[in-house]
Amino acid sequence: MSSYTQPTAYSNGSILNSNTIKSNEESLKDFVNQEIIASDIATGKLEQGNIARGSIVQNNAEFQTSHISGIAELQDLKNRSYATSTTKNNNQTASIQWQDIANSGCLASCHSTADIIINMYVRYAVASNTALAGNEGQGNQRWQNEIQLRRINVETGAFSNFAGSDNYCWEPTGTPGDTKNPSADLEGSSERSLMLTYRIANQTKGEYFFTATVNPHNETGYTTVKSMTAEVFYI
Repeated sequence: MSSYTQPTAYSNGSILNSNTIKSNEESLKDFVNQEIIASDIATGKLEQGNIARGSIVQNNAEFQTSHISGIAELQDLKNRSYATSTTKNNNQTASIQWQDIANSGCLASCHSTADIIINMYVRYAVASNTALAGNEGQGNQRWQNEIQLRRINVETGAFSNFAGSDNYCWEPTGTPGDTKNPSADLEGSSERSLMLTYRIANQTKGEYFFTATVNPHNETGYTTVKSMTAEVFYI
């Protein structure tokens, strides 16, 4: 493909404005998706094997050079998924128990080594604890609830979390008593839009399920609106 030149060049000391950025992005989008001309492809170099023959089943689309899948659930009470710290055998805030968020994940199929791009959105909310400290509960201390991205090997069942994907949502009442402090925004910290774009480089051949998972420190946490897409790019 011929080289791309953006309409407006960026340079040190120049003023950025939204119109310039939008114009450059729209130009690049047109170039990548539409403006391929005959001279971009050498004669005899485009063969049948170069053209992806796609297969689309439900929310999975698989092609010769890539694979994409996804899930999206909107604001409907039937889509609500709960998590709770009360299922832990030991201290509800000191011990770790990851609970996968139902219907928040999707499948990535890798036929060879590939890079995987995950885009995730979770609207998570935490309610104040009702059990007081010393009465079979940990009381109200604006406890943190950590959400991470989890990968599960479909064949072996082995799983692992990506620590660098961590997001947090806090209890809305009490004084901070956990390792993370939400600062002053009580309402905003207890109901948050958690967004993530994460790249897994050099993923080996196999089928992998990705999902959001939470380590709850509160009696009640839940999410209704959630989505995830997984894009596979072969190396």
